[in-house]
Amino acid sequence: MFTSSLPFSLVLLILSTSSFAQQQFNNVTLDPAASTLFSTSSGTLSPVGTTEDGGRILAACTLDSTVYVAGSFSQIGGTSAQNVAAFDSSSSSFSALPKGGPNDAVHALYCDSANNLLWLGGNFTLPSPGAAAYAPHNSSWVPAPFVGLSGEVLAITPFADAQSIYFAGSFITAFSSNSTNSTFGNNPNVPYSAGATPYSSSLVPIPLQGAQITAEPATGQTGFSDITNILCPAGADGEGNTWLAQDGSAAQITVRTFRNEGVSGVRLGNTFVQGRGTTAFTVTTIPNNQVLPLSYIDPVTNTTQNCSDSCPLLTNTTIPYQDFIFNQTPALTITGFQLTLNTWAGAGAGLHLLQLLSEGSFASFVPGLDTASCFAPGPTTVTQTGNWQEVNVTTNTAGTVQPILQATLPTNTPPASSPSLDLSVYVSAVGYYTVYFVTPGCTLMEDCDLRTTVQVTISPGNSVAPVTQEIDQRVTSDTITTVYRGPVYPTSPSFTIPVSLRLSGTPAGTGSDGNYDMVADQVQFVLTAAPNGTGESVVGEGVPGYNLTMTSSGIARGFGLFEWPERSAAENATGTLSTGLETSVDQAGAALYAGILGASMNSFSVAAIAQFGASVISALAVGNNGTLYIGGLFTLSTVGASNIVMWNGSDLIPLPSGGLNGPVTALAIDNSAGHLYVGGSFSGPQGSTESGFTGIGLFDIAASKWTSMAGGLNGPVTGLAFSSNQLLVVGNFTALPQNSGIPAAGIASWSLSAASWNPPSGFVVGNLSFISTDGQFMGGRVSMSSISYGSSGHLSEGLVILVCIVIGAGCVLMLFLIGLLIALWLRRSEQAPQALADKDDDDAASSIGQHPSTLLEHVQAATRATIIGEGAFAGGNIRSEGSHEQVADDSMETEEAVGGAGPFADDGRVAHARYSFEASGEGELEIHAGTQVQVLDDRDTSWWLVRDVETGREGIIPASYLL
Repeated sequence: MFTSSLPFSLVLLILSTSSFAQQQFNNVTLDPAASTLFSTSSGTLSPVGTTEDGGRILAACTLDSTVYVAGSFSQIGGTSAQNVAAFDSSSSSFSALPKGGPNDAVHALYCDSANNLLWLGGNFTLPSPGAAAYAPHNSSWVPAPFVGLSGEVLAITPFADAQSIYFAGSFITAFSSNSTNSTFGNNPNVPYSAGATPYSSSLVPIPLQGAQITAEPATGQTGFSDITNILCPAGADGEGNTWLAQDGSAAQITVRTFRNEGVSGVRLGNTFVQGRGTTAFTVTTIPNNQVLPLSYIDPVTNTTQNCSDSCPLLTNTTIPYQDFIFNQTPALTITGFQLTLNTWAGAGAGLHLLQLLSEGSFASFVPGLDTASCFAPGPTTVTQTGNWQEVNVTTNTAGTVQPILQATLPTNTPPASSPSLDLSVYVSAVGYYTVYFVTPGCTLMEDCDLRTTVQVTISPGNSVAPVTQEIDQRVTSDTITTVYRGPVYPTSPSFTIPVSLRLSGTPAGTGSDGNYDMVADQVQFVLTAAPNGTGESVVGEGVPGYNLTMTSSGIARGFGLFEWPERSAAENATGTLSTGLETSVDQAGAALYAGILGASMNSFSVAAIAQFGASVISALAVGNNGTLYIGGLFTLSTVGASNIVMWNGSDLIPLPSGGLNGPVTALAIDNSAGHLYVGGSFSGPQGSTESGFTGIGLFDIAASKWTSMAGGLNGPVTGLAFSSNQLLVVGNFTALPQNSGIPAAGIASWSLSAASWNPPSGFVVGNLSFISTDGQFMGGRVSMSSISYGSSGHLSEGLVILVCIVIGAGCVLMLFLIGLLIALWLRRSEQAPQALADKDDDDAASSIGQHPSTLLEHVQAATRATIIGEGAFAGGNIRSEGSHEQVADDSMETEEAVGGAGPFADDGRVAHARYSFEASGEGELEIHAGTQVQVLDDRDTSWWLVRDVETGREGIIPASYLL
């Protein structure tokens, strides 16, 4: 009614400014449980594609006009893609890269235009561990020319001349004057084949002697029709050690184990008898009849290849076998498989070797189930004390039962006198493993009232202290628990690792009729990294080539840094490299190794690996004259530096105050101005009382001093990038500067010329996890965005104010409505954990009174708090009683990550605490900065369910506290 009295020209002006504002601000409602990729090329934050719920986008870069996006996802933009995908901006469409790519999370990308390669770094083991490359010109995956890195890669940065690439993360390198290449801790009885990788050759084959196996049609030739002869051939290809199919006929080999097996792939050795051999095959799973996609190493080109319904098998007498890995994430759980020999050479098909590869190694507590694996010195041994009984329990696989062990004991039994089990588990090779313990559910066994807690102990070997994990067996369904994650060193020629089961020192539960029950099923060793090629070897007792000892003078080890120049010959960075290949950056890694351990970089103790804890190098910046700035989570006792340090080419130099008091996650350097911008989860310089550094700070290189950036932010920063004379900042913050309360959730920009924050032009509800180095792409979990980077968005606001001055009181209503809309938007903006902690007491009381009792209710409460501002999370009093999620085949209940893999797959992605969190209510988990956790449920954008890796305790913590 007010506009009816206004001049028509003013009405048009109001309408035009309103329309202009709508064009500049991109308001979008998105799924906060998923991760969204945004483009900034239009000056607004425009969504490009979204992952499935639980997916994460962690990196992006552009190569020859194609945008590559990576993270941890199985779908993006409606396209199925495993952890990495390509985006065509001209057609606004995503496409999957060929199979055989990274089988786990990708944390870093580098688009190498000089060599037309896409470099990837992460936590994967294929195509090569930690680091790999993709060649767009022939659409092929290329294992790293340095074989890979024995750990996780979090950052990839090129040197200024683009002739070298720096890799950073959490891994160990080694350099030696001895360039001997020998097997690193592998059982020498496992024959070497160029058709296998160090990883696949370390996987223990699952014994199939007790399986039901049929092979038809078979040849009528004597000595070539028994399929069991090829499960572990006793001699060379020939009679008694080879199976041949009927002449001129395809053949099918069907293997049924009738129990759930965690598997990684198949190993096939061809036959050359009478000029025969198999040239193509197909693998189909049982019981779901799925044709499996496979990846393998082509020993001729040394590249990773992929196949599915017709995979090639080489007819090359120098290749004794080839390993074909299942392209499944999470890992595959099957009860059998069918191998079809499709085509052949000569008169017919045949094989000399057939094996099913485990995920690492395994053992059952039931002695009768521990058959010796092929190439193993002997079967797993089980030593029992007390009254253990073998009982059969029904499994979730129709018509099958599985034997386990059960012991009943009085509740007053001292732990030292309780029944016990001791395993001696065969492990094929030295490596990094995750060890799981399987607890049978009590519902089907009808002994829930009798269950209590037990303790499982593993001795990793070679001076690594034994690790004991308390396990609560009062679970209704089959459950897996992580017992240990780290290096495993078989300490004798038998290649065995001790695992024991005992009653807990403080048994839980009251039992029933004065008794407790203890149960035992199996343990599984899942291999995550298998080093290979080292000069640090000695000959073990009576076993030539048994290489184990890792104590040797002349070995310089490094942590978290590796430089790869454009070398003419491939090397092996998972083993020991020649000293002649060590660069200045590699020497910086050696200095970091020594600084974190507080020891000489030539000294080494296997047990000291645990001292690295959560230490990680997560960000690099190259300054003038090759100066390298190194950021992450670490403390260097040798130089007195924390979380950030400078390498001048020969020494580590601490920055003023010794660095920063929290983890560094992002670095950006303006060499022309001499400014290093640092982002992370800190509040200021180490040991300093200076304020205004929360989340971000500036290091003046020439003046060698820390400078506050106009008060900082009010939460963690995850990414930094330069764009159009601005520093773009993304993370999990809600305002700038820290004490002003000016809303700028998730993204902010700093004017390099004015040295001040640009006025915010919108907000996001959620948080952004990364920004590409060119500032063109960002990603994160956001439920709504309204962002503009240009100043024109403010023009519309100025015009509205101008009109208000002209029309006087008639504009009051319009201002009121605009203010109301802004208030509503801001209420929907995600609040930082600290801001939530500052809510008033009434909200906190409300939270306590209506806290959710399940994780689902927790997520629903989080959604209510985000959308309408309920006090469900006030005071940090979030409640959760934990959650057991079903594995992919619904056969077992697991304590692992949502969407978990089967009983023996990795139990949730690993994260680290950015800073300490003090639990203030039931269900919350108190953690310290640097603590390593497993993320069990991250569907809510604000609070995640995690498990402390060291203690095994579970609870919820703010998502922004995790790195």
